[in-house]
This record gives sequence, structure tokens and C-alpha cells, in this order.
Amino acid sequence: MNTESQTNHPCPSLGLLDDAATSEAFPSVWNYCHLSRPVESPALKHQAAVCLGGKYGECPVFLNPRAMPLPKHIRVPRTIKQRSLFRNKLILALTALVVVLVLAWGILNREIFAAPGVGTATQISFAPASSTPTEISAPTMTTVPPSAPTLTYTATAHVLSSAIAATYTRVYTPTLYPTSTPTGTPSQLDVVIGTDYKFVIHKVVTGEDLDQYAAKYNTSVEAILAVNHGLTIPVWVDVLVVIPVGFTDYVKLPGFVVYEVKPEERGSSVEEMAKRLRVNPLDLRYYNGWTSDGDRPLVGDLLLVPRPRPLQ
Repeated sequence: MNTESQTNHPCPSLGLLDDAATSEAFPSVWNYCHLSRPVESPALKHQAAVCLGGKYGECPVFLNPRAMPLPKHIRVPRTIKQRSLFRNKLILALTALVVVLVLAWGILNREIFAAPGVGTATQISFAPASSTPTEISAPTMTTVPPSAPTLTYTATAHVLSSAIAATYTRVYTPTLYPTSTPTGTPSQLDVVIGTDYKFVIHKVVTGEDLDQYAAKYNTSVEAILAVNHGLTIPVWVDVLVVIPVGFTDYVKLPGFVVYEVKPEERGSSVEEMAKRLRVNPLDLRYYNGWTSDGDRPLVGDLLLVPRPRPLQ
């Protein structure tokens, strides 16, 4: 078997649930093993070491000539995924119910206000637009008889804007990033976090540069730039930088933004924070080193939020 080919490419059986030929370039629950029966998502640690780590030739499912279920120790826990699917279906059902109620309310109100005898207006006239830039004319409704007061209605136009999500082997929903720079506390900075991959969050001070960070944490400048989503050079003082600890291989990793938990998010669970930040809760747990279902971010905590890196 060509080991060099394995090293440069992910497992050919790894793909998205609805697209077997495409997969995430980093460990994610969106990746599925299409050799297993049923098709399931391998554990993130197994993806990093085997599926994406060039060792899929040693995988028992890959070596088995017949389809087999993923062994329990190398698959994402089914209970977590089932809870996530149930929650998504419940949200869709509630959304559909709200839409139906809003439409019914609109139809009912239209029928009530359109009933005979409710109004006596027989003529609608629109005043011409004024040539003065500072004045805006509004449509007017004239009632009968002429001595009745004139009813004036002002229409407000609402402009809907949309953004195109970044594409990185799959389409992500655009996320509103915080406008202020996270501050963090001394107890949260320069502390090693993560699971299989370790990171620290460091606030830049005067006189420092990326070469110093690379030497101190046994990594490289290229790795630091790769794991920081949208980091600009030169790096400004007081900017928070994500630094890999003890490794330089960043190909399988996403980029990260640092998010500070706000006071109004006090008591939010990891799943609620993941929904607000538009990331998968398992990815948020994995890269922040949370292992307990009871973990809850505290106000002021700095979170590593994975974002897709642009294709090189």
C-alpha cells in the first residue's frame, strides 16, 4: 500500500452525510465513514489520528472486506447526536407552528378590517413629492364628506440585507462577530487548553513578535498564522493571539477566533453557546478541552471558536 499517498490524503471513505466525496479538512462530527453500516461519524480523536492522519490503512473498518458497524470506541457517542437531531427537529417544528400562526393572524385581521361598514373612505390620493430634499411627502387618504378630517399614513420601508457565507468544502451560516476586542483576565491568559491539540491565548505586549512566541511554545510562525482566523501583520498591542503548543502540523486544524462570554450569557450551557456562535457543540467542547456534560462557561471566559480556513 502506498503510505505516501495516505499521508497526503484523507481516507477515501470519509465524507459528508449527503456527499461522500467531500469531507471537512479537520476533525468534525460532520465527517462520516461511508464504509460502515450504518453510516456513522468517527470519534474526533480517531479522525485526527487515522482518518485524516494518513493511517486509514490500519483502520479495522477500512481493512474489513465487508461492511461493519463502527466499533464503539471509535465513533461519536450516539446519545449526543440523537439529542442534537431531536433538538433540531423540535426547533423546526416550533418555527413552522409560529409561521402558521402568524399567517392565520394576518388573514384574520385582513378579513375583519375589510368588512363592509367599517370605513367610508371612497377616494385615495397621493401628494406629489416635494423638490425640497429635507421634506418627505406621505400618501394621504381623503374621506367623504369633504369636511371630515384627512387621515395621513406614513409608510416605512425596511431593507433586508444578506451576507454570503464562507465556503470551505461545505457552506457555513455567516456569524456576527463581537465588535469589541475581548479583554480576558490574567488567570485565563497563557493557560494551556484543549484535548489532543493544545493551545494558549496570549495578549500581545509591546516588544513581542511571533518569532518569540514560536520559540517559547515549540511551534512555528506559520502554524500561529494558520490557527488565527483573520490575524493581520503586524500584530497590534493588546490583540489576543492563539498559539499552538508543541506542534507545527496545522493542516488538519481550523482557524480560531477568541470569544469572551458576556454577562447576559451567564449560566448558558455549552450547547447554548454553540448555537449562539453557530458552531457544532462537539467541536466547541473538543477544542476548548471540555469533557464533562455539566461544563458551563463563566462570564468573562475566553472561548476558542473554530472557523474554516481559506483553501490555499
